[in-house]
Parts: sequence; structure tokens; C-alpha cells
Amino acid sequence: MRLEQFDRQDTAVKALKNNFDFDLDVSKLNKIQTRKMLVQFMNVIEESKKKASHDSHNNASYLKALMIAEALTQHY
Repeated sequence: MRLEQFDRQDTAVKALKNNFDFDLDVSKLNKIQTRKMLVQFMNVIEESKKKASHDSHNNASYLKALMIAEALTQHY
């Protein structure tokens, strides 16, 4: 499944739980908190892309950050 194919708000949250055993409860975040977290994760993603050893398909941290960013975007 591609991130662009997420059609419901909780799909990214469920994918995080299933693939990384990571619980993310975005329902308790207001817009300001959500935006702040989203910016932080987008920075992590960009920094990861800049690394010479960047391989998105094999980098679990990068994929996890992408899913978190998607969940935050859907919540925002």
C-alpha cells in the first residue's frame, strides 16, 4: 500500500501500529500542536533524504517518519 492510497484518517495510525508497534493518538492534538509536530517530522524526513546512505525502502526510521507525517497531515 502506498501512502497516497490512504483514504481514511485512521489508516496511517493503524499502519503505524501494525508495522512498527507504535501508538499515535492524534485526537488529543490541537491544530497548533499538530502543525508543530508535522514540521518536526518533515524536517526529519528531509534530513534523512540528504544522507548519502538514504534507501527509503530499507530504512525503517524513514518509513515510520513518513507514516507519522501522513497521520498528522490527515489530522490537520
